[in-house]
Formats: sequence, C-alpha cells, structure tokens
Amino acid sequence: MKRLSLAFLLVALLAATHNSGAAAMPGGPSGNSGGSTQRVVSSTHRDRPDGTTPLPATPIASEVAYNPPEAIGPQDYNDTQLQLLLATNQARRNNGRGPLRLNANLMNAAQWLANDMGVHHYFNHTDSLQRSFDQRLSSFGYTPYNAIAENIAAGYATVPDAINAWLGSSGHRTNMLNATYREIGVGFANVAASDYGRYWVQDFGLRSNVYPVVINNEAPTTDSPNVSLYIYGTGYASQMMVSNRADFSGAAWQSYQTEISWQLAGGNGLQTVYVKLGTSGGSEQTNSDEINLTNQPTTTPIQTATPVPTATVCPGQRFNDVGCTYWAYSYIQSLAASGVIGGYADGSFRPHSNISRAELAKMIVLAGGWATVTPTTPHFSDVPTNHWAYRFVETGYALNVIGGYSDGSYKPTNLVTRDQLAKIVVKARGYDRSTPASPTFSDVPASYWAYGYIEQAAALNILSGYSNGTFGPGIQTQRDQLSKTLYNALAVPTATPSTPLESSPGPSIPAPTGTPTAVAGTPLWLRGRTGGSGQLACSLFLACCSAALIFAEARG
Repeated sequence: MKRLSLAFLLVALLAATHNSGAAAMPGGPSGNSGGSTQRVVSSTHRDRPDGTTPLPATPIASEVAYNPPEAIGPQDYNDTQLQLLLATNQARRNNGRGPLRLNANLMNAAQWLANDMGVHHYFNHTDSLQRSFDQRLSSFGYTPYNAIAENIAAGYATVPDAINAWLGSSGHRTNMLNATYREIGVGFANVAASDYGRYWVQDFGLRSNVYPVVINNEAPTTDSPNVSLYIYGTGYASQMMVSNRADFSGAAWQSYQTEISWQLAGGNGLQTVYVKLGTSGGSEQTNSDEINLTNQPTTTPIQTATPVPTATVCPGQRFNDVGCTYWAYSYIQSLAASGVIGGYADGSFRPHSNISRAELAKMIVLAGGWATVTPTTPHFSDVPTNHWAYRFVETGYALNVIGGYSDGSYKPTNLVTRDQLAKIVVKARGYDRSTPASPTFSDVPASYWAYGYIEQAAALNILSGYSNGTFGPGIQTQRDQLSKTLYNALAVPTATPSTPLESSPGPSIPAPTGTPTAVAGTPLWLRGRTGGSGQLACSLFLACCSAALIFAEARG
C-alpha cells in the first residue's frame, strides 16, 4: 500500500529558456491506494541541440528532400495514437497554428517512453536508461534538430482528458501550440499493474531544413478527393509546384502559399500529393504526404484508340487493404491460404488492429492444427461454454500453451503484448525457456518474468527487437506483425513430441512470393497491456512549468 508523505518540497525551476522537470521521482509516483485516480503531467523543451548553436531567425535554405524514415503515414497507427495526433493538430488549428507532420523517429521515441514509464514504474522525462529526453530523441534518429519539446501525462483515461490537461497548463500549452515546430510523434501505453495505468507522450521537433506538407491535418482517410494542404516553407520558398505525380508531369510553378485546396487523383486507395518548393536563388526541395481515399465509385475504363491505363491488381490478393507492396503481404497471404487467419466482412484485413487474447488462442490452435476440445466445465471464469473462443482457449490450456490469471480468469478481451506472445509461441512449438547469462535486450533483464521465453523466441528467429537494442515487452501486438510471427514460428521444427491431443498435422503454409521486406523500425504499436491500477486517494495535477512539486514517498 502506498502512503503520501506529509512533506512536500516545492522546487523553483528556471524557465527563461528551458521548461523542464519531472512531476514524480523516477522511483514512481506518490499517493494512497483507494479513492480517485491519480493524474500527472510534465513538459520539457530545448531550443537548440547542444546549448551552443542558436535557433536561426529564419529557416536555413536547403536542397535536402523531406523523406520521412519508413515513409510513415497516419494510416500506420492505431486508433488511440491517431486520436491523440488528430486532437493535437485540431488544438493547433483552433489556435491559429499549422498542423504537424508525423515523423517516424519521433513516433518511435514517444512510443518507447510511454511503454517504458509503465513497465518500469516511473513518470519522468529521464527514461529507465538514464537518458534525458534530448538524448533519447537523438538515439532514435531525430538529429540534427533545431528545437524539440516533450509533453507527458499519466492517469488520464481518454485522449480529450490528456489534451485538456496539457492545454490547461502553461508549459504544456506552449509546447503544443508552439508555431516553431513542424513534426510530431505521439505515444500511448496502457500498462497493467503500473502506477498510473495509462501513459501519454507528445514529442515535437523542428529541423529547419525540412518543410513538410500535411494533408487534411494528417487524417488517415478521406471520402472526398477534395482535400486541404498545409505547406511549410515561409521564409524559404517564393514559389511552389503541386502534383499528384512524383515527376510533376503537367504541373506549373505558382506563388508559394501556406494553405491551398487540392483535388486528389481519384480512385480508391492510398493517394500521394507532391509539393516542390523553389527559392528565389534557384534551390528546390520536394516534400510529400499521403492519405487513403475511400468510398469512390468504381468505373469501367473507356476504351479508346489509346487504351486507358488501369490500376495494377495483385494476383490472388485476398484483402482490399493489404496490397502486394505491403511489407507483410506474403506472410498474410500465406497464413490466409492455410486458414490460420481471416479477414472481415467488408473484405479488409485491418493489419494495424491489435489482437485480443481470445483471438490469439484461435490463431495459435489453428496454426498448430490441433484437434479442439470442449470440456463440460470451463477452466476460466470469464470464458463460458457459449463463448465464441471457448474451444480454442480450452485447447490451448489443455496443451499447456496458454494460461490464465491468479483470480481464475483468462481475460479474453485483453490485448496481447509482445512478452505474452513470446511465451505462447515458444510453448506452442514445444521449446523451453532459454536463459543466457547476458540479456540480449536492454529492457528485458534476466529478472523479467518472460526473460527466458523472449530469449528463446529471439534465438529461434521468431521475434526480434528494435535497432536500439530494446525489445518492447509491453507493446501490444498488431495483426500484421502477428502474421509474420506465426509464419516464423511455423518454420521452426517442433522441439518435443506433442501430446496425443494434437491428432492432426499442422497446416501447410505456402512459401511467400518474393522476399518480404519489413519496414525498418517497425513495429509501431500501441504500447502496454489493458488495465492498470492507478487508483490513488489524491487526485493530483502536477505541472512542470516554472516550478515542480517533488514529494517524498513512504511505501508500506
């Protein structure tokens, strides 16, 4: 039980050029159990990367094209992340600021911090690896930069709650509405058994030689070909050229404008708009953004003397939202052909949706080709005999592949995390834990409950980590990433003979066509488990602006 100390220390912070601080010490938040939910926020920013190079008064002219790492777009995110992004941009638009363009490196950094705070029980801009926020952003590849900022919050239940908390605090509001920034990354984690439950992160950045274009405030989809473009370039560009084609065929130069209306090329699917900026001195820079156009009527091409080109259709494509250029296309196609995975009634696969524990049980059983069992008495209190996944959950339990919680429940609607997935796939293939003397991943120490399973999954090449040496054990699993994991797992020979229950062979998985190329830096997943405690006696709102409350904690 946690008890809030009676002693509070009010520490004044310098806020002239650096607005930084932690609302709780790294060891964890303070408060009493029971009562209302504890909520905290904190902000920090830095106007120059090394404290010596001042921010230029006007942007630096450059011919470096804006090519976001991994060509990431808003359609690559989960619902909560997307809501956080859109709410941030809406708040900026409501206050006369431009919308921010997603940046993959900032996104990775924000996601990592949100999960790390929950898993390691702290609330601070300094992470569990003792990196300051600017060191963390640099380590995730956002460098060089001219200005960066970060807002964090914890304990808030919804996106509007977190956004309103930040807007209600001067330091966070300044970061969110600062006209200097052009790029953003957002993170959200819902971590079970953590101090606050839900963790929220915004990372803002400016690279003065990067001029993004933003379609419809970074909305992922539109059902109208008529969109709005926000084009950064003030102080740099005197003219611009806009086109739906990368070669700008048929486009003409026009005077630079910050905001214009634009018509997409038409036809359902991902649409890209290209903008070329030109300076009075002859320098040029090309930028682009993407949006998914939906609900467009399908027409039959008119045959003329010159045939009208038609869109390329992937041979045998099973799902309308997973084309043959998608990085996980071959994995998804192969598993779908074997009946391990399926799609939705609208013909979609929804590759970025998360996986529940009930759904995973079904996929694991189907992938294993196991004959299902339906005992008369359920083993779990929340998976009765009439539950749609009953036979899959019971089969997985009978084979000792999946388990439940100490309260007798299975929690079928909880979302699957990477550590849980590692344990299940390793056990499904008949392997035991591997316990090397030195951990492979910096965020999975030998004392971590799933250490042996994660190490074994990595050794078998079923799962891998991030380029920065982390694994992200609490990150929730998406359908596209699970497809690759299951494919990799089925390629691993079964270690030990299965029980007599496994009376049928596993499915024959067709070899993938071509070589699937996973996007570097993925997965970009919603982080953490469903649930979390965060029930504390005091309802606290702590903001790090010109001062911070740093309080001592007595634990008992």
